[in-house]
Amino acid sequence: MPKFEDIETPLLSAANWGGMGLHPRGNFEGFLRAGSKQKWLEVHGDTHFTLFYAKYGQDLQRKFFDRFLKGIDNGWEKRPKVLLQVRHPGEKFVERAEKRMAARPHAMDQALPASRPRAGSGAGGGRRKR
Repeated sequence: MPKFEDIETPLLSAANWGGMGLHPRGNFEGFLRAGSKQKWLEVHGDTHFTLFYAKYGQDLQRKFFDRFLKGIDNGWEKRPKVLLQVRHPGEKFVERAEKRMAARPHAMDQALPASRPRAGSGAGGGRRKR
């Protein structure tokens, strides 16, 4: 198992609310456990690739890479550590900035359906022992 706490490089994790719970869970767990002091989480709606590969996502990635690969002082560090696109009625997403991710990893086990045992599975639904 990777030691996420050993990750010290700057990190931008882009998650999507979809993906049957697997994709966002991996993003959230990785973001929360990564040891980097310079880490940002962006969570978007729509499909997995629509926003991230469109102009919005390209601009986001370019600013991150310009800052940490090219050393350009572009104000990246002033961005919120967590940026959520929150779904509202009518398939509308509203941006909400947070200073940090609210949930702790073990609290997510209760919150995310992918971690709950399925009836009759007998397999524990992928729950990690702590």
